Amino acid sequence: MEAEPTSAFDNAEVSRLARELFGTSSGRARDTYDSAEAGFNIYMERVGLALSDPHAATEWLVAEQSRFPRQTRRDEVQVEFQQFSTPPAQALVLVKAAALRPEMKVLEPSAGTGNIAVLARLAGAEIDTNEIDERRLSLLSLQGFEPTAFDAERLDNLLPAEKLYDTIVMNPRFSATGARRIDDHTARRQNE
Repeated sequence: MEAEPTSAFDNAEVSRLARELFGTSSGRARDTYDSAEAGFNIYMERVGLALSDPHAATEWLVAEQSRFPRQTRRDEVQVEFQQFSTPPAQALVLVKAAALRPEMKVLEPSAGTGNIAVLARLAGAEIDTNEIDERRLSLLSLQGFEPTAFDAERLDNLLPAEKLYDTIVMNPRFSATGARRIDDHTARRQNE
């Protein structure tokens, strides 16, 4: 993206790259999409997206997003684990709405490829990430995060007691997690 600021990394390019790297594009698109998102996060930090002007930052993110491939098909793992990446411009809105400030302690309990977490870090927050999917966890590590790999539904029982956060930022809770339907009692407890 940086080397070719006007070119698009569209679905055809994702397929071409998957064939080049993996010998086939069949079954490898998810790896390529997620890697592209993580790569964009690294690029965004390297160019130093200025969050002090939210309007300009949002416009830049919307323009850059238009160059991304579209994920129009979901594989079984994405459906099972309810993996929906937050587009960067929407992640910025979330980070601004959370009023993150330098040195705030923040948790992203289902960090995916880091789209929200990287913007929280750019806002100066001290962000902890968690991700249950091993491939996505490795992409978070590549971006300099030190993710845990807990079931996010049970983080309150699994994180060390001394881990306290000023706020939590995340995609909204979906209808199911980890292929388990949430019973009404669990859903009510999570919404308290």
